[in-house]
Amino acid sequence: MRTLKINRQRKRFWLFILIAILVNSCFRLFDADIIEERLPRMITLIMVVIYLFFNHNVKRRWVFYALILFIFRDVFYLEFEKAWGEEGYFITSAVVYLLLIAERVKFIQVDFGGRIEFLLFILLFVALSSILFVLFDITKMFLETPVEVLGFNLHGIVLIGLTLVAYIYFYSLSGRRAFFFLFAVLGFVVTDVSACLAYYGDVQPLFYLDRMAFIISVALLVEYMTNKESYEQEQGELRVLGDFKSARKLGKNKYLQV
Repeated sequence: MRTLKINRQRKRFWLFILIAILVNSCFRLFDADIIEERLPRMITLIMVVIYLFFNHNVKRRWVFYALILFIFRDVFYLEFEKAWGEEGYFITSAVVYLLLIAERVKFIQVDFGGRIEFLLFILLFVALSSILFVLFDITKMFLETPVEVLGFNLHGIVLIGLTLVAYIYFYSLSGRRAFFFLFAVLGFVVTDVSACLAYYGDVQPLFYLDRMAFIISVALLVEYMTNKESYEQEQGELRVLGDFKSARKLGKNKYLQV
């Protein structure tokens, strides 16, 4: 009975996400003013946080705090054309991504063992770093204060770090929960890149991709936090991984004693 209730809640939540995407898109289509256009995303975040506050299956508090900070980031976003709004937006973004790194930081020490995954890790780092350099080259003429320049670069560097941590987390466990987290982070990458190109590069259609990717990423973080089945699966995988590491360490110690 409880499982059916949880499934109904999940279906209602994803219906809400679909409606939120449509509403956020409509405000762009109907040529609303700049504040009206940005408010729906903040309202969507507030409703998600309220939903999580009353959800007893929430497993990770760091992510919950990150979502609350996303709301404060959107307050700065409402005044993004002012220097303090732009500075606050970038700095708050960096703090949010640092919180998400803290959520999975224990997975950053992984022995790739010379596998193809290590090459993919390097390629991912190079690709993200190159994108950051290109975006900074596009935006530097619009960044008027040293704090804006620092905030933009800090935001980008921390997001690169978060993406690499998410990749290592997925490589380590490869479960559904790691999948939710990785693709939520990749969605934030898509969001920030498309928003930057849309705003500073005046590629207007990318605003739709920005809103869609962001809301889907938030939804995936909610799944990461509340999906009890994937949480229990991950706990089992962690126990197995811990036993394997302990056995391997014990084997090395015995070898050294011979």
